Amino acid sequence: MLKEVDNMFAHNKTKTPGHLVILAHDQVYADADDSSALRCFIMGLKAKNEYDFQTVSNYPGIKN
Repeated sequence: MLKEVDNMFAHNKTKTPGHLVILAHDQVYADADDSSALRCFIMGLKAKNEYDFQTVSNYPGIKN
């Protein structure tokens, strides 16, 4: 998944340039292995220091 995110930004494949929403449904991450994989994915993104995590309310074009 890290490579997919990197490729989306590298090839300008995001709907809003420079922004991407990642939605993780709770029921999909039902067991410890799933939760661990999600945690590793998020930590991998954060470790790159290339991405900024915001709430969806800060997505460009969203009106408060």
